Amino acid sequence: MRLPGHDIQDQLARAIAEFEGPQQSRSIVLFDEAIARLETLQRVTGGLPTRGRDLLVDAYEHRGRAYFGIGLSDKASENFRSLVQLKPDHAIPKEKASPKVLDLFASVKKALVAMLAVASQPPGAKVTLITSAGERQDLGLTDFFPLEILAGDYTVEVTKDGY
Repeated sequence: MRLPGHDIQDQLARAIAEFEGPQQSRSIVLFDEAIARLETLQRVTGGLPTRGRDLLVDAYEHRGRAYFGIGLSDKASENFRSLVQLKPDHAIPKEKASPKVLDLFASVKKALVAMLAVASQPPGAKVTLITSAGERQDLGLTDFFPLEILAGDYTVEVTKDGY
């Protein structure tokens, strides 16, 4: 993702390289800058393209893990909360983090995420999730396995031609 005069992707690559080095805590400043840029872009444009969202999710995850590494669990939780609100179905790969980080992430996610499954008779109806703000998200066709969504109030619209 390239912005005029900025290269957020390269900045995140430097932050991740620092994160993976011996002084992991120094990466927090680099993640702070990248996250601030991405959040500003999100606010100004009303949303991020898929690649921008992926970069922001990655930055929140790494910054949360870095905060956890220096004993700041509350700051780590804040980052994990922001991450889950952006991408409820995100999972930190087990090989990339300690069991304690994975447990903290799981506890944050459990407080924010609900599971939704929709079946219809006949199967194959289109399912749309509508937020209280009127935002619509196409979830695909019934019958599907449970999806992870942010907990909250929604209207679930189920439609099928002829019904």
